[in-house]
Amino acid sequence: MDKALCWGTLGLTAALVLLFLQDLFIGSWPLYRASIALDIFAILAGGVIIYLCVDTLMEMK
Repeated sequence: MDKALCWGTLGLTAALVLLFLQDLFIGSWPLYRASIALDIFAILAGGVIIYLCVDTLMEMK
């Protein structure tokens, strides 16, 4: 169950980071470049979450 939760969080966070990267560079649907600062901080926060998920998965092995 713990591994599935980590993988699910990793996948969801990766999708959100890709969404914010798309908004930052292209500025298309669904955010239409609402705020560049929001995009940057969301990408950084997503990177931290991805790092924590990968680190946790490595410890579970």
